[in-house]
Amino acid sequence: MADQERDFLDDMADASAAAATPEAAELTEAQPAPEPAATVEQPETPAPEAPTAPEVKEDKTVPLPALLAEREKRQALERQLAELKQQPQQPVPEFFEAPEQHLQIVEQRAAQRLHAALEEQAKAVYPDYDDMAAKALEAAQGNPLLAQQVMSAANPALALYQLGKKTAELAQMQDPEAYRAKVEAEVRAKIEAEFAAKAAEKARAAAAVPPDLSQVRNAAGQFSPNAPSPVDELFPR
Repeated sequence: MADQERDFLDDMADASAAAATPEAAELTEAQPAPEPAATVEQPETPAPEAPTAPEVKEDKTVPLPALLAEREKRQALERQLAELKQQPQQPVPEFFEAPEQHLQIVEQRAAQRLHAALEEQAKAVYPDYDDMAAKALEAAQGNPLLAQQVMSAANPALALYQLGKKTAELAQMQDPEAYRAKVEAEVRAKIEAEFAAKAAEKARAAAAVPPDLSQVRNAAGQFSPNAPSPVDELFPR
């Protein structure tokens, strides 16, 4: 009988368990799925602005490479002049051993001394001699005829300066505005010099006029008596 009661109870428990199991299953199935965690939106970082290119201003100055090239050219000409001046003198052979060579070297040395003296004299007269000489040597490098004309002149130093002056003037004539301004400045300076000379001459002439002698004192410090007038002599009072 115990087995029957156990079986009865067991059957009821099994029935209750079977009835409860579908509900639990339904409850399990009815539970909503967990919602995904909300993501926090990060603020968008603005893209960096592209740097604007700086405004390029037009440079009106002479480019540095051109200045350097001009300086190197002038320094090369100065070195050539220095080398020509510092060349070692050839030994003079004895006249009886080689008379022609002896006379030739003596004449060369005399010509060099004369040229040096003429060059120093030209530098004293023309302050821009070195600049004009450099321009003349630059022009003569491409034209041997110019060098021959300078060396065959009676005064090679003066001829060299004149050649450089002419070369500089031709270069300035390529810029009409600059050449016109230079001519106007020279004419203005000439007129001003002439006006100053005339004013000085007029002042010297005015200073040479003798002063009024009527108020000149004598040796005793007294005024000289006025001379009698011819009218008073003709018509005495």
